[in-house]
This record gives sequence, C-alpha cells and structure tokens, in this order.
Amino acid sequence: PAVTVIDGGSPRNPDSASVVIITRGSIEGFDLRNGVGTMITPPPYETRWGGGVLTMSDPAPGPLVASNWIHDNRLVAFNASNKGAGIHIAGVARVISNRVFANEVGGRASSEGAGIEVNGQHATALSVIEGNEVFDNHARPPVEHGGLFCPWAAVRMNIVACNSADGRGSAFIGGSATSGSILEGNTIVANWSNTLEAAVYIDTNFPQYTVFGNNITHNVGPGLLCYVSPPGSLVVECNNIYSNGPGGQVEGACSGIIGQNGNISVDPQYGGGQCPSTHGDWCLGADSPLLPANSPPGCGLIGALGECPPIAVPEVVLPRPGVFWVLDPRPNPFAVRTEIPFHLGVPAEVEVTIYGVLGRKVRTLRAGSLGAGDHELVWDARDDGGRRAAAGGYVAVIRAGSHEVTRTLLLVW
Repeated sequence: PAVTVIDGGSPRNPDSASVVIITRGSIEGFDLRNGVGTMITPPPYETRWGGGVLTMSDPAPGPLVASNWIHDNRLVAFNASNKGAGIHIAGVARVISNRVFANEVGGRASSEGAGIEVNGQHATALSVIEGNEVFDNHARPPVEHGGLFCPWAAVRMNIVACNSADGRGSAFIGGSATSGSILEGNTIVANWSNTLEAAVYIDTNFPQYTVFGNNITHNVGPGLLCYVSPPGSLVVECNNIYSNGPGGQVEGACSGIIGQNGNISVDPQYGGGQCPSTHGDWCLGADSPLLPANSPPGCGLIGALGECPPIAVPEVVLPRPGVFWVLDPRPNPFAVRTEIPFHLGVPAEVEVTIYGVLGRKVRTLRAGSLGAGDHELVWDARDDGGRRAAAGGYVAVIRAGSHEVTRTLLLVW
C-alpha cells in the first residue's frame, strides 16, 4: 500500500463511486482513497454505501479485504442515509489487518459507520473483523458510530482509537455501538462522543454474545453499556474498563461486573497513548496488569497489544561485524503476511524455512546472497504450492551461512 494507490477521486460514474466494489476473491495490499460511495437507493433520500470498499456477498466466508490502507473516503451528502465511509460490508466478508483512518460519514440520522460497518442481517455467517487499526474516523452530527458499527460479526484483536461520533453513539462500533456475536481482545481507547454515549454499546437479540479480553479505556462517555434481550444471553469476562466518562465505567445490564469473572478497572500503563493514534501508542509497559503474567487467572493478554519494544537498544548489544542477528517477526500473530527482520555482519547466503509445529515443511523462502546490513524476508501465509496455510503455530528457521536461528509464528484467520 505504500506504493500502490487506487484513487477514487475522479469517478467515471458518480453513482458508483466506491473505490472498490468486491463480491468474491480478495483485495490485498493497496492504498484506497477518496471514494464517495455507491448509490443503493435514489434521491431525494438516497442511500450510499462504502466509500473506500463495498463488499457484496452472502455466501460464507465472503470476500477478503486484507492489508490495505483505507483512508480519506467521505460519505457526507446531507439527505443521504450513508453507511460505511471506510468499508461497508453488505452480507458477509473478512476484513483483516487493514489500516482504516481519516474517513468521514455524515447525512441523515440513519447514517452510520465512519470506519467499518457491517450490514449483515441476511448473511449466512458472521463477518470477521480482525487485526485492523481503526483510528481518526469521524461521524458528523447527527450521525453515529465513528469507529465501527459491526453487528453480525466476530470482532477480534483490533485497535480502535481516536474516533468520534457527534450523534447518538460514542466512538467504538461506529463511535460506539455493537450488536454482533463476538467482541474479543480489542483495544478501544480515546474515542469520544459529543452526546456522551458509551464507547461500547451492546444491544442484541442474538442467542449468545461474548465480550472477552477487551481493553476499554480513556473514552469520552461511559465505557460499556449493555442493553440485552433476552436476559442471560451475554457473557462479559476478562475485560479492563478504566478511566472512561462522564457516566462511569459500566451501565445497563452489565452494571456490577467489575471485580467479577476477571473484569477489572486498572491503569493499562500504555507505552505512549496520544491522538492522532499510531499502532505503537497503545502497547503496554513491562509491569502492565494486562499482560498475561499479571492479568486475572484464565484471562491471558487483555487487549490487542502486548509489551512495548525497548525504546532504544543499548550500544553493547548492537550488531557487530561477523554477527547474525534476527529480530522478532512483525506482526505476530498475523493474518496475511509477516516480516522477519535480520542483520548480517558479513555477506552470506540466506534462507528461511517455515515448518508446522509437527515438523512438516510448509514453505522455503530463499533470499540468495545478501550483503552486510539490515534485511527482511516476508512470509505471505502460503505454502510452497501457493495455497493458504492453515491457522496455527509455525516455526521459522533462518539460516545465514553457518548460523541458524529460530522464531515462532502464529497465523490467525
């Protein structure tokens, strides 16, 4: 995406002006910008969907939208019912490892979803919203849901930060509202609502809704509001809900959960923490109570990010001539691709072999002869036959001359 741009700023047909419309297959690795959406119903009260990406598919698993930068798309026609300025999912899709930022939605009161919106009530399965950075998206008055509006979805391991909603709803799941099936392992931070609605709003008639392992902090408005019908259909465990307000941390059917089932209210000890956001701002300090070693029993990591990397590498451990040095893969866990950075002190033949946890060879990446200095190899989650590898654990063996180093990888779908 840093070099491959699809600019929707001059559409041939202004009524079909999503940057990408996709019904099957995948779109991966693009910069998608300046879309103004596709007209679904005509004026005077038109409906426009999907400024950056519009997916239209009902059969599961639906199209894949992965590793793109989706930004500066705007659905703001006053009389329109605009939905999903960054991404709109009509039916079911997989949205994985994208950066969705600086998108804007406005229009009538029924408009919603500046970042990502799922309209999947007729879909055959849940959409998957996983590993995305959703930040600095905004909903104009009286519109709701600045970050995500994701009913009918499994929403996992996303960073949702610095989004705003000026109408009903605060900042997550559109600025803040969600009615779906799974909300797990997300960092939802520094979003705000001018009407002080909750950062995470659960309103669902699903048989089961699970809210597990989320870090919900520093949002303007309450942290979590649960309106659930029928009673007992909601599981809320291992969440950190801290420093939200005005309005307190938890409201509605979830009131009283702090101190029960692993739910806590503690300072996450962020390594950075500022808006506009970047991915690393919300990583955790070494003593954070959200890290697996410190979190409540059975909870593991709370939120989408673990411990921050060192701010600086001491001079005594910098690579020296003759040394082969391998850094941690990034990202890890990953869904589409991961980079394995390494340093060569002297020129060498380099090869990376990916093995399954039972020892079966999956992929060989050959870099050939490389000079001294910093390098990286990328694994695209495919085997030697070009097929997508299964989710699970892998071992990367990195060889340079006579040196050999291993790193573990976790592929998620």
